[in-house]
Amino acid sequence: MNDENTAALNAKHPKMFLFHNFRSASHFIFECGDGWYNIISAMLNQIEYHIGNNNDRFNRFAEAQDMINNGAEDQVYPYMLQQIEAIKNGNGEWPVELDYPVVQQIKEKFGTLRVYMNGLDNETTAIINMAEAMSHTTCEECGNIGKIRAGGWVKTLCDGDEIKRQEQIAEREAQQASYLASMVDKK
Repeated sequence: MNDENTAALNAKHPKMFLFHNFRSASHFIFECGDGWYNIISAMLNQIEYHIGNNNDRFNRFAEAQDMINNGAEDQVYPYMLQQIEAIKNGNGEWPVELDYPVVQQIKEKFGTLRVYMNGLDNETTAIINMAEAMSHTTCEECGNIGKIRAGGWVKTLCDGDEIKRQEQIAEREAQQASYLASMVDKK
């Protein structure tokens, strides 16, 4: 996903990306095309609505983060402080189970959307499953109606983006054939 869409999602859903700044620069949260932006945005909206209206786990952690930001670390649970410090130092990772939903990674895998988050309940999992299912018929590049396409890397693409991809594949194969022919001529 391009930088503009990544920034927009981070700005629109800051609670979902509370710890994005603690990760290394090589860590990518979004590894998919811009065509799935609306699916991802709607999914995050639904998750935040569910969490905000159905339990206070999310709000408790957001309040703890505010306390840390305002210098009131002594009021925050010690395990949270230890985790944040370890992550800042580059030698810590978030545990598998958290008591709040945090986006770890959103990417394309086998032509469809995959969402990895910590702190999920049944409703949040259902929302993620719906978004992943929607990606089966949505072009990853432009957001139009698409279908899963084989041939090298599996992608969900519309007809127009599939034509572009096939042209790129043909060009790469021609370059490779030309290179191999030049290597034979050198012998």
